Amino acid sequence: MYNLEVFVVAVYCLMVNDLYPSFCRTHGKPRRAGFPPTLTDEECLTVEIVGQFLGYHNQKQLYERMHERFGSWFPGLKDRAAFVRQSANLWQVKACLQQDIVYRLGGHRAPYQIIDTVPIPICKTARRFRRKIFRADPVSEFPHPTKGYCAAKEEAYFGFKGGLRMTDYGLIVQTPLLQAYGHDSRSRDPLLAGVTPDTSILGDAAFLDLDWQLHCQEHYQVRVLTPIKSNIEAARAAPDQVVVTASADVSKRGQSVVGQAGPLDFLITSAGMAHPGYFDDLPVEIFEHSMAVNYFGTLYAIKSVLPAMLERKRGHLVLISSGAGLIGLFGYTPYGPTKFALRGLAESLRGELKGTGVHISIVYPPDTDTPQLEAENKTKPLETKMITGSAKMWRAEGVADVIVRGIKKQAFVITPGMEMAFLARLHSVLAPAINWYFDRLAAKARQQVEAGDGD
Repeated sequence: MYNLEVFVVAVYCLMVNDLYPSFCRTHGKPRRAGFPPTLTDEECLTVEIVGQFLGYHNQKQLYERMHERFGSWFPGLKDRAAFVRQSANLWQVKACLQQDIVYRLGGHRAPYQIIDTVPIPICKTARRFRRKIFRADPVSEFPHPTKGYCAAKEEAYFGFKGGLRMTDYGLIVQTPLLQAYGHDSRSRDPLLAGVTPDTSILGDAAFLDLDWQLHCQEHYQVRVLTPIKSNIEAARAAPDQVVVTASADVSKRGQSVVGQAGPLDFLITSAGMAHPGYFDDLPVEIFEHSMAVNYFGTLYAIKSVLPAMLERKRGHLVLISSGAGLIGLFGYTPYGPTKFALRGLAESLRGELKGTGVHISIVYPPDTDTPQLEAENKTKPLETKMITGSAKMWRAEGVADVIVRGIKKQAFVITPGMEMAFLARLHSVLAPAINWYFDRLAAKARQQVEAGDGD
C-alpha cells in the first residue's frame, strides 16, 4: 500500500538517480562556483515537487508545511529565504525536467491536445512607467513585458501572456512565455512547436483561421479544431450566401473590384496604415503614402460604389477614422491629418446624401489589438507610447460589435467606448485639457530619455 512517505522517497530517488544527473550531463551543472547550499538541489526539487503535489502553491506555506512534516528528512531545510532563493534559481532546471518527463510519458505524441493562453499580470498599466526594471532589456530569450488585455476581467494589464498546451488527460506539454500584447492567434506557432503529425489540436475561437488550419492539415498533418463563431454559423445557415474575396491597392485609382458580386449594400473602408515617429525624422514619402492609403483609398472606394447606391436609393457607407481624427497626437503627424480628412469628408457627404436613401457613418475607434497596432509600436516614440498607453486597448471583436450596432441604428458618429464618445462630442471643449495632459506625459518621457532610462 502506497503512502505519502513512499511517494517522497520515490520522488527523491528519481531526482537523485535519474532526472537531475540527466540534466547535468546534457546542460552541465547549474552551479559552478561559490559555496554549496545546505540543501542540495535534488532535495530542494523534491521538497517543491511534493509540496506542489500536496497543494501548497504559496512558497511560504510550502516551506512551513514541508519543514513541519519532513524537516527531519531534509536537515538543510531550515531557512525559508534561502529555500525560496534556491528554488527560484533552479527555474531552468525545472523547465528542462518538466520537458524530460513529458517526453518520457509520451505527452508530445498524445493524439488529442488542447491549447489556450492565460494572462500573467505584473502590475497595473499606469504603474509600469515608475519601474525602471520594465524599461531594461529582456532577460535571456524571454519577451519584454507589454500591455495586454484580460477578457475575463475586462481590463488592461502590464506583463506577459502564458501559453498552455496540454493533453486531453491533463499532462502539460508546452508552456511558452509570450508577449501580452497581441491577439491569441499570434501565439499559435510557439504553442504548436514540437507537435507530431496525426495530432488533433483543440483551441477556442481565438485560434479560428481557416487558411492556417488548412495549411496545418495539408503540410503537417495536424488538425486544428476550433468552434465556429456565431457570425460564421449564421452565414453557413443561408444556402444562397456567397463570399467573394479579391485584392486591390486602394491607394491607386482604377483598382476596383465592384461588380464581382453585384451591387453593394454596405461599404466599410477599413484599409489603412500608420507609421508614427518624430516629424523631422520621417521622409515626405511616408506622409504621401499615408494620405494615399488612408484618405484617397477611402475616396476612391466611395467613388466606385456610390453611383450604384444612389441609383438604387439604398446603401450605407462606413468610414473608419480614429481617435487621432478628433485630436492631434504626438508622433502621429503622418497619420492624424489623414484621419481628420476622413472626418471632413464624412461630414461634408452627410449633407449631400440626406434624403437619398444612402446613409453614411464615421467611426472613431480607440487603440485596437490588430497587426497594424503591433507594427505601429515598433516605431512609436517614447512620448507616444506613454500617451497611448494611458488609454484602454480594445479587442477587434469588441470594436466590430459596436460598429455593427451603429450601422443598424444608422448612426452618423460611431464611438466604441466612453472615452471616444466624450471626445467625439466635446473634443473642442476638452482639447485644451487633453493637450495639457499629453504635454505633461511627453515632458516626462523626454526626461527619461535624457536620463538614459528610455527605450
